[in-house]
Amino acid sequence: MNTDEFQHIAPYEDEEIPAAIQRVLDNPLLAVVARKLNPDEDIERVRSRTAAITTADDYQRMVMFPLLMHVLNTTSAGLTTEGFELLERDKSYLFVSNHRDISLDAALFTMQLLRHNLPACEIAFGDNLLANSLVAELARINRMFPILRGGTRKELYNAALLVSRYIRHVLLEKHRSVWIAQRNGRTKNGDDRTEPGLLKMFAASSEADFVPSMAQLNIVPVAISYEIEPCAEYKVREQMAVQSGIHYEKSPDEDVKSVLHGILQPKGAIHITVCEPITTEELEECASSAQQSQQGVSSNTPYQALASLLDKRIYKGYHLHPSNREAYEKYRQHPPVEPYTEEDLMLKIYANPVLNQMSI
Repeated sequence: MNTDEFQHIAPYEDEEIPAAIQRVLDNPLLAVVARKLNPDEDIERVRSRTAAITTADDYQRMVMFPLLMHVLNTTSAGLTTEGFELLERDKSYLFVSNHRDISLDAALFTMQLLRHNLPACEIAFGDNLLANSLVAELARINRMFPILRGGTRKELYNAALLVSRYIRHVLLEKHRSVWIAQRNGRTKNGDDRTEPGLLKMFAASSEADFVPSMAQLNIVPVAISYEIEPCAEYKVREQMAVQSGIHYEKSPDEDVKSVLHGILQPKGAIHITVCEPITTEELEECASSAQQSQQGVSSNTPYQALASLLDKRIYKGYHLHPSNREAYEKYRQHPPVEPYTEEDLMLKIYANPVLNQMSI
């Protein structure tokens, strides 16, 4: 495979990182962001620690781990996990995760991989974050690669095909795992659902049929839950605009603000579940159910069947917090009706995971 086609999206190789670190040190936003993330830490110490980084492993060990520990110690009631024992160290996986926070979902998951003596993964993220030069550099240093969020139909198709080839390249040739969100953007209403189009994108880089193409990827669903969603008000604001028929236009720096908000605001207890991997037998059932439905009235496809299977795994693995159960009781007693108020939308963010788990 020609890897030159990936040079504009692939994370930096270790030999590229010293130059990228110098660009980070020269960026005036470094001091601003560092003070926001940890105002008690001396900026010169931050710069000195950053200057010592020469590899992606250095970055995760010297920057990401201390930052995430600071976040967990100051804004959460702790992080618990389950299911990591299902993973094998010498095997690469495609982790398909629900998506609640712009940066923390993947960052905390990667941290737990390393804490369980498993290799770090590469991370897919929306290219909307590339608008900020500092974030763009730090992302590629931190083994992240972008997915195009806007453009013409042809541009989106070509970009999706490139990402599909890159993911398969990472899994099968670099022998590294990949984390990707189950949908385009964060879940806004607490209703985690996998986009079948995402699964079609995975298959676009293979000429094999559905079952062998998907089986080759070793798909593993992942569920992350926060007792308190740190960016809930952003999500409610966007939903209110959409409900009112207003085109929601993000401010130029809104995504970066959301990243910082998610890191700095209280999150309560956090839980990550690595769900049971998708088996070849289950993929065969997805293909079979799609063939049977085509003979009837349903237009089901194997990708829709697989999306449904992923959703059920994520619903089952989603850890319900007291905030979810309390919201569900209020929802049950007084179900919200349209047009929703801000309080209704906030309630749905916390109640929907309970409703989804009950639907399995």
